Parts: sequence; C-alpha cells; structure tokens
Amino acid sequence: MIQYPGNLWLLLIVIPVVAILVSNFQKGKHDLYRIGGEWRKHQLYDVYLVKGFFSSLSFVFFIIFTVLALSGVSGTGRKIIDIPSKADIVFSMDISRSMLSDDILPSRLSRSKDAVKNIMGRLPEERYGLVVFKGRGVKLAPVTEDSEAVLLNLLSVSPEMFTSAGTNLESGLLAAASMFPKGEERRKVIILFSDGENLSGNPGKAVQFIKDKGIEVVVFGAGTETGKVLRDSSGRIVTDKTGNEVITRLDRSKLKYIASSLGGSYFEMSASGSVSEAVDSLALNISSSRLVTAGEEAYTFYLFLAVLLLILFVSIRIFPWKNVF
Repeated sequence: MIQYPGNLWLLLIVIPVVAILVSNFQKGKHDLYRIGGEWRKHQLYDVYLVKGFFSSLSFVFFIIFTVLALSGVSGTGRKIIDIPSKADIVFSMDISRSMLSDDILPSRLSRSKDAVKNIMGRLPEERYGLVVFKGRGVKLAPVTEDSEAVLLNLLSVSPEMFTSAGTNLESGLLAAASMFPKGEERRKVIILFSDGENLSGNPGKAVQFIKDKGIEVVVFGAGTETGKVLRDSSGRIVTDKTGNEVITRLDRSKLKYIASSLGGSYFEMSASGSVSEAVDSLALNISSSRLVTAGEEAYTFYLFLAVLLLILFVSIRIFPWKNVF
C-alpha cells in the first residue's frame, strides 16, 4: 500500500541524474587516460571505477529510496495494535439527493441524522468528527470533544450544501480516514451512513487504505431494496434517457462488502430497532480495548537505506587516491 502515490513521480528525477552521471563518468575516464598515460591505464581505471561508477550508483539508489520513503510505502507484513478504550469517532454521511427518499420515514437522511444524535447521546465521553460526501468528501467538523459543535454542523447537512453531483463512497471514506489526529493512543472508528448507490470512485481502494491504518468501521444502510422514485430539487420525478422513472434503492451488497472487508458491523435503518441495537453494540465494543491488525509502514526502512547510501556516496568520494600519483 502506498499512502502518497503522487510522490512516486519524483522518480523521474533519476532519468536526468543518470544521464548526467554517465556523461561525467565517460568524460572523467577520458581525462584520466590523457593525464595518466597508457602505462598506468588499468591502475587508474580500477580506482576511477570505484570512485566514479559505484559512488554514482549509490547516489542514484539514494534518490530512489528517498522517494519511496516520501511515498509512505507500507510493507506486506502485518502488525498487531492494542487499541485503547477511548475512541475518536468520525461520521461519514452520504448527502446525495437519493438520501432524501422517504422509503424509510421521514427520509434516509433524517434517519441518519437521528442515528448520529442517538450515538453521541449514548457515548458522551468520546470525541467526534463529521464528514459529508456527494461527488467528493468534505470535512465539516474536525475531531473534537465539543459535541455541540458537531451537532450544530449536523443541523445544516443537506444535499443543497454542495453542487457536486453523484455519490463517491471512496472519497467519503478517505476523507473520514484522514480526520483522525496523529500520535494519540485512541481507537479510530468510522461510522458510514449511505444507501450504497455509488456513481463514481472505487470503494475498494478506500477499504484497503483503512485496513492498513487499523481503523474500525460501522456501516448503516439507509433505505430499502424496493426503493422509491428519485426526485430533483423541485420535487419532480427524475427520468433516465429513455424516459423511465429513476428508482433509488439500497445497495445492501456494496455496504455489506465494506463492513465485512474491514471486520466491521452492518446495520439497516429500515429494520425495527436496528439503530438502538447498533448503539448498544458500539457502547459495549468501545468500553473495552481491542487488538487489530494494520500494515507495517516500511518508510523508515527505506529512509534508513537512503541514509546509508548517502554515507557510502560521500565516503567513496573523499577516499584518497593513494599510490596512484
């Protein structure tokens, strides 16, 4: 897993660096032959090969390993993390227009808001944050002990907040995963509210990222599989290109996939008592510590190699040319 894949573009620096080093190596070899003469050709070349070629090689790999470290590469191994009882909980809420559907009353979005209030009321000692998403994830409230600030932001949540179209579960999950303060020994929990209708992005990428970070996930499915017609902002029924009414439905399989892939729980708000059941489960779960697995971050290893190669590069360069001249 690579946390900052964009940094890998820095590897392109290697191309001009190699070109310059090769050019300098060839020029330096020619100059040495001219200065040292034919009778010391092999002796000069042996020393120059070490000082020129191998020092250049160590510098190139120094660049490569530095870029890998900056990219936040995670290893293939797994490590066990003992998560303490206190938790940071980030709500990631779908605010696409389909969440206004009233196949569960009063609407999918209203039921989601009520669930958030219920959870915060039952677990007042935890810290909370709030993310909403349509075409992209947006952070509304940072993780804080000020529950009132989170609830105040919750009141204004609606599809009209942002103009971006569609639903991007990947962006909503990644925005939530980036909210947690670093360096604190607290459990990290994302609670996702969505009908599962994903129109862009790849939730699988977010699932892998969250798994590597050891973040726990609880998923609430909003809506029913029977569904209901989708309406626009003026209340008119939305139709597709062929003139058929667009039905918005709960995508249970996608939401269950997210929950099961992360070892989390899945609840449906259409089921009787599901919200209270979920809150009871959360309260019991958060009151005790838990062991989870996370990807081992390998950037320290690459950084260590980069430093060693830099030391090797400098050492070779300053090594004296004994018994040559």
